[in-house]
This record gives sequence, C-alpha cells and structure tokens, in this order.
Amino acid sequence: MKTINQWSQWGCLLTVLFSTQLIAAETDRKAPVLIEASEVLIDEPKGISTYRGEVLFQQGGMSLRADQVSVFSSERSLHRIEAEGAPVFFEIKSENGKTTRAEAKKMRYQMSDGQLLMEGKAQLWQGGNHFSGGRIEFDVYNDRILASGQGHEKQRVRVVIQPEVLHQKREPESDGAKRE
Repeated sequence: MKTINQWSQWGCLLTVLFSTQLIAAETDRKAPVLIEASEVLIDEPKGISTYRGEVLFQQGGMSLRADQVSVFSSERSLHRIEAEGAPVFFEIKSENGKTTRAEAKKMRYQMSDGQLLMEGKAQLWQGGNHFSGGRIEFDVYNDRILASGQGHEKQRVRVVIQPEVLHQKREPESDGAKRE
C-alpha cells in the first residue's frame, strides 16, 4: 500500500510540474507582442509582416533580435517567426528563472509547439551547458535539444556539459543525544 501511495505522490508531483510548464507556455503565447524595427511591410491578405533593421521581437519571456524578421499570422494569431541576421539572437526565460540563449544565422520559431530551428553556426546555452553545430533544433516547451553538423558549414557538433554538484556540504548528523 505504501508503494502505491509513493507512486501516486510522484505522479501528482510530475503532473503539477508538467502543468506549470504548459501553463507558462500558454501564458507566453497569449502575452502581447512588441516589435521594433527601422522598417515594416505588412501584407495582411497574405498574413505576412516583414520587419527590417535592428529588429526586436518580444513576447512574454521570449525575445529575438535580428536584421530581418518575418511574422506569419492569420486571424490575429501568430503562427511562425522566421529571422535572419549576422547573427540572430534568441532568449527565453521560464517561470522558474531558467534562461536559454541561442544564436545562429537563421532561425524559425513555431509558436504553437515551441519548436526553434537554428541554422548556420548555431549555438545554444542553457545554464553552464553549451551546444554548437550547423543545425540545432530546440523544443522550448519540452526542453529537448537535437544538434547536428548539417547545414552549409558541415561542422561537427560540439557539446560542453557542466557537471552537477555531486556532494553537497552536509550538516553533521545528530545521534539523538543532547549536547551542551
């Protein structure tokens, strides 16, 4: 019986953690969008807005800086962002304060499922960890990374992972006796 209770508690904890991540993602998707640029071309019938010149795109905890950004939308709902630059900079902060940064020559971000595709000297930093390659795919909502040497440069993937602290400083254990 105790084992079932422990599994039940773990299941509840995982459900709460996963739900919090999905709620944060949903909150970001519904946040207002701020775009700054030197020039804008809006083609409403096609659902494409193109921004040029030191473009800044912000929504919720996500920001993107690029030379040019194209925003694809329909019925006032954003679907995809495509960016080019030398390089494009991307940053997203989760509700727990974790920041992920990325840069590449080209990026495509799918709003609905949080898929970020980076191509051309792609790099991603998460905590102290660093990933680089010709192409990196990052699933923002599920925290998954796929890096490959594909792309024009045919560069190899490089991963630097910082070790976790294995041994925390512990307080001396009490033997139950009171000391004075």
